Amino acid sequence: MQEKIGDIRNDLSGFTALAALSEKAKGVSLEKVDLDFQSCNFFEANMAAPFYAVMTRYYEQ
Repeated sequence: MQEKIGDIRNDLSGFTALAALSEKAKGVSLEKVDLDFQSCNFFEANMAAPFYAVMTRYYEQ
Protein backbone atom coordinates (compact mmCIF):
# COMPACT_ATOMS: atom_id res chain seq x y z
CA MET A 1 0.00 0.00 0.00
CA GLN A 2 1.36 3.41 -0.91
CA GLU A 3 -0.22 6.39 0.78
CA LYS A 4 0.49 10.08 0.25
CA ILE A 5 0.48 12.16 3.41
CA GLY A 6 -0.42 15.82 3.06
CA ASP A 7 -0.35 18.53 5.70
CA ILE A 8 -1.51 17.36 9.11
CA ARG A 9 -2.81 20.11 11.36
CA ASN A 10 -4.59 20.10 14.68
CA ASP A 11 -8.05 20.53 13.18
CA LEU A 12 -10.87 18.52 11.70
CA SER A 13 -9.09 17.94 8.40
CA GLY A 14 -5.98 16.62 10.19
CA PHE A 15 -7.94 14.18 12.32
CA THR A 16 -10.01 13.15 9.30
CA ALA A 17 -6.84 12.39 7.33
CA LEU A 18 -5.49 10.25 10.17
CA ALA A 19 -8.84 8.48 10.55
CA ALA A 20 -8.85 7.68 6.84
CA LEU A 21 -5.30 6.33 7.12
CA SER A 22 -6.41 4.22 10.08
CA GLU A 23 -9.28 2.72 8.08
CA LYS A 24 -6.89 1.82 5.27
CA ALA A 25 -4.62 0.11 7.83
CA LYS A 26 -7.13 -2.65 8.38
CA GLY A 27 -5.72 -5.89 7.05
CA VAL A 28 -2.41 -4.42 5.85
CA SER A 29 0.91 -5.43 7.40
CA LEU A 30 3.69 -2.91 8.05
CA GLU A 31 6.00 -4.43 5.46
CA LYS A 32 3.44 -3.55 2.78
CA VAL A 33 3.15 0.15 3.69
CA ASP A 34 4.92 3.01 1.95
CA LEU A 35 4.09 6.44 3.34
CA ASP A 36 4.98 9.32 1.03
CA PHE A 37 5.53 12.60 2.90
CA GLN A 38 6.75 14.49 -0.18
CA SER A 39 3.60 16.64 -0.32
CA CYS A 40 3.58 17.24 3.46
CA ASN A 41 4.72 20.79 4.12
CA PHE A 42 3.51 20.94 7.73
CA PHE A 43 2.97 18.27 10.39
CA GLU A 44 1.74 19.75 13.66
CA ALA A 45 3.82 18.40 16.54
CA ASN A 46 0.91 17.40 18.78
CA MET A 47 -0.51 15.25 15.96
CA ALA A 48 2.45 12.87 16.33
CA ALA A 49 0.66 10.95 19.10
CA PRO A 50 -2.51 10.29 17.05
CA PHE A 51 -0.28 9.41 14.07
CA TYR A 52 1.60 6.91 16.23
CA ALA A 53 -1.70 5.38 17.37
CA VAL A 54 -2.61 4.84 13.71
CA MET A 55 0.80 3.33 12.95
CA THR A 56 0.47 0.80 15.77
CA ARG A 57 -2.48 -0.67 13.88
CA TYR A 58 -0.02 -1.78 11.21
CA TYR A 59 2.14 -3.53 13.81
CA GLU A 60 -0.85 -5.46 15.16
CA GLN A 61 -1.43 -7.22 11.84
